[in-house]
Amino acid sequence: MNVKTVPLRAIDLEDDRFRTSYFFPLERLIQSIKKVGILSPLRLRAGRKGWVILSGWKRILAGVELGLRTIPAVVVTEGDDVSCFIGAIEENLATREVYLLEKSIALSRLERFGLQRERLIREFMPWLGLPATVAHLEVFLSLARSDDGTKSFVAQKNPPLQLLEDLLRLKPADRKRVLPFLRPLGQNKQKELLSDLLAVSLRENASVSRVLASVSAASGIARKNLTLQEKAERWRDELRRRRYPRLSRARAAFAAARKRLALPESILIEPDPTFEEPALTVSFRFETSEEFRECLSRLEAVAEKDCLASLLSAMREKS
Repeated sequence: MNVKTVPLRAIDLEDDRFRTSYFFPLERLIQSIKKVGILSPLRLRAGRKGWVILSGWKRILAGVELGLRTIPAVVVTEGDDVSCFIGAIEENLATREVYLLEKSIALSRLERFGLQRERLIREFMPWLGLPATVAHLEVFLSLARSDDGTKSFVAQKNPPLQLLEDLLRLKPADRKRVLPFLRPLGQNKQKELLSDLLAVSLRENASVSRVLASVSAASGIARKNLTLQEKAERWRDELRRRRYPRLSRARAAFAAARKRLALPESILIEPDPTFEEPALTVSFRFETSEEFRECLSRLEAVAEKDCLASLLSAMREKS
């Protein structure tokens, strides 16, 4: 491997035909370069306006940020665009995890280079570790064509495939409205929110835009003292209530009846999460034999209260 030193000004940063990585942080790489320099050279090939980057966009952008004058590189002199691009992807696959957005852009680039979709499905989707179907190819090409907000979210969160498919089912304007509320949530809650949103839209025969507007109004997220996390949770709760009204009523009735029991924090009565099983679970904490007897005494007293019957009644509600 013949490594040479290339002036940064000789590299054409406008030619991004081989680029697949976007929306990435540079801070850690910049600190590493400050300490030890660039350990892995770029791969370049000659272009009409200067050197074209085959691989190493993060390194070159970090070098620009640091004001470097030169950068180490390997110059590739053989191969057409397709073979050079495949070589760059192979390098990434061998050295690090390649994320969904990068894979989608890789497929889009290969199609732009003239490869037929049949070959993308048969040869390149398995190579990238993706399901080799027409439907999945459409999902990833759609992601590559999507707006920067969607790409940024996918680059940062690297969501599971089902969440990605649900996200891309939304119109761009609806995605723009939803994405800020997805960002602070964990992956399971993100999937739940999107699934509930699409289900409510179908159930109520209303556009996603209309559902979003009504959910925002009902959840009271216009209050200025709410954090984005709190607003997202309110959105999620309202969508869940709209999708499963009977389950929501049962949970509310159960919570109210449990509150009337006035149990200490050391004693917890929990329902089946789906309310499909009528049984309740009781747990309690104690550190001394006296505390143990006190918990038993409180639970025995619960059996004599009418609100225990309300708890059991709430469990009979079905979603």
